[in-house]
Amino acid sequence: MREKNVTENAENMPMKFVKKASTYVSTHCCLAVTIVFTILLVAVAILPLSPININYEAKFDRNINKESVTFVFDTYDPKPSLGRQSAIGEGNTVLIRVDPVNYSSSTLTIGIKAKNSNVRLISVNAVVHSDGRDWCTAASLPAEAFHIQSRNGTIFFRAESQALSHFNWQIRQKSALKVGIVAVLAMLYLLIISRMTVFSRVRRGYFAASSVVTAGILMFLFYLWFGRTGLAASKFPYRTIISGLLVVVVLLVVLNNRARNFSASKRNLTCIVDYIFAAVFTVGQFVVYLKYYSHSNDEMAHLSYVAYERVHNQLVPKFEDIRIYRDAVNPTGHISLNDSVQFNQLGHPPLYYLIMSHMPGITNTGAEVTYHLGVLRCESFALGFVGILLCFYLGYTRIARIPLLHLLYALMIVSPPNLIFVMSGLNNDTLAFTCVTILVFGCIRFIERRYTLCTFLLIAIGAASTLLTKLTAGMIVGCIALLIVGYGLLREHARKAILRKEFACSLPIYILPIAYYATLIMRYGTVQPSYQKLALGEYLSGPFYTPITKRLDMSLSQYLVYYWTNFVHSWCAIPYASDIQRPTLTAFGLDSIAVTCVLLLPLVIIVCAKARLSKYIALGVAGTWIVMLYQFWSALKGFYRNGYAGAFQSRYYLCAISIFAFAIIALILQYFAKPADNDLCRDDRSLTGLGNWLCSVFAIMLIIDGYISSFLYHAPELTVFAG
Repeated sequence: MREKNVTENAENMPMKFVKKASTYVSTHCCLAVTIVFTILLVAVAILPLSPININYEAKFDRNINKESVTFVFDTYDPKPSLGRQSAIGEGNTVLIRVDPVNYSSSTLTIGIKAKNSNVRLISVNAVVHSDGRDWCTAASLPAEAFHIQSRNGTIFFRAESQALSHFNWQIRQKSALKVGIVAVLAMLYLLIISRMTVFSRVRRGYFAASSVVTAGILMFLFYLWFGRTGLAASKFPYRTIISGLLVVVVLLVVLNNRARNFSASKRNLTCIVDYIFAAVFTVGQFVVYLKYYSHSNDEMAHLSYVAYERVHNQLVPKFEDIRIYRDAVNPTGHISLNDSVQFNQLGHPPLYYLIMSHMPGITNTGAEVTYHLGVLRCESFALGFVGILLCFYLGYTRIARIPLLHLLYALMIVSPPNLIFVMSGLNNDTLAFTCVTILVFGCIRFIERRYTLCTFLLIAIGAASTLLTKLTAGMIVGCIALLIVGYGLLREHARKAILRKEFACSLPIYILPIAYYATLIMRYGTVQPSYQKLALGEYLSGPFYTPITKRLDMSLSQYLVYYWTNFVHSWCAIPYASDIQRPTLTAFGLDSIAVTCVLLLPLVIIVCAKARLSKYIALGVAGTWIVMLYQFWSALKGFYRNGYAGAFQSRYYLCAISIFAFAIIALILQYFAKPADNDLCRDDRSLTGLGNWLCSVFAIMLIIDGYISSFLYHAPELTVFAG
């Protein structure tokens, strides 16, 4: 009986061990997963794998420049030539890219027809090489591993079989495939551990989708550090900047998702952190552009206009006398208004140029103007940065205390590539951005029924200053103001608002733009003097007119596709940076879709708005798009009349970016909030799980599609960053 029990116990021992092991693993899942992945990593480190991207580098003790060197491997039937690879020496080195069929060759003979029969081999190194750079030396054969023979004027170095076998084994041990396998294992390990711990309560679908996004980011970073050519030679560590930006944004997204469970004061603090990050991000972009790449569109024409106003100080300039001056083409810090090269085609209202002409950094003695371009660029940026900060204030005070929405709103404001790029140079778009934002501020207060003097002054100052800065922006504010005020008067019976004394007090401000445009009409017969009217000869020989024999031939439908493709393209990219090549860019590619959505998604609110504030936002979006359609009509006429194939710049509408951002936030609250409502200001709500996920991905993609894809990622292509 005892022997029978012993036998039964012996038979049950494996089952008991399995049960104990199963129980231990179920109670220590993370430890078990860690052990399994550790074993896999050790196996990858020990096991030899097939090598890839191997170059053989043979070094000699003297110069073998332009001499033929042949590497002879095993003979392969029926094509023996595969076993012979030749190269020409450079200096004392010769390099070949090894054919994969020769990786495991059991023989290696190096033959050189050297003029000097005393040439000797120092070593043969196996180098992992890709994307124009050497990553590491996988193995090395010293001179002692070779037998030397000389025959018919050729010196042969034949590797010993044992040394060559060890050499091939070392190459397989350091296979570049191991890096990829380790990266995949590490990614899987992090995903499994995070699912078991931090994200154990997240729904499976959201976690799976988030895992795909995370894997995409990690793959992008992996390629950035180990596959992207040229970044290592740059003056500035752009790989570090790109990686740092992504890490910071991902951490902010995690913080904002966690903040929904915070107290009200901590949620407010999180929102403030979001806006501080966006402000620092904005200034950081400006600093990089200013130091390395500040050449905004038509900057020298704008500088010439500033110099003209510095000398003449005219409220209504004589546009026929404004020229582009010789020094402005190649700025040295000194402009003479007596030395011009061509007509200045800008024709913009003078407010921006009058302000800049009285800023520190520019002086004059008669017609001789001295300026500091860097100082003027900083001052011009400051004019626009005030508008960005005002956008942040509007978002902080009007959007519900859902921190993730504030992060998304702030990034929508600063992510379109042209915004900060254009602000980094002299351009009246900077002041136009701030002026339009002031008007938006006043309109929001009007919509909130705050019919105070401050409200009407904000509307008046915003409208008047915009009309005195840029006509396109003035058309935008005019359409927006007319639609919003008209809707309020007709649908909400707000007629009493314009009968208030506060509104009457703001009316004198409108006299300035009215007087300016009335003067233009009397003097030139138009509200914006045109190039062809004031300088017809230069116009006909310039870029804005194309002779009929050289014009593009497009049907109406072809031009329609051409225009809107380029219009959206100019929103997603920096069209003035000709050395940044993005031939594969499309509006809905992974490197542009988020920024494209900032432009196109607001259209949805025009037909879907439900809440009162959202209907007013829809009117703002509609007013902006009315001007866009007018621009298309003008460009269409210009193309068929003058042959000019441009005029499709979408940067003119960046001044209304706050309206677009508010529209998208309203749509999110309408479809992805609990309870569903697109009233921006209600704090008694939260986003749905899908809403949180979409906003998180959107925020991350805005950073990638904006500054990274449009500029930082292309640093290797820019000569200003060459080491």
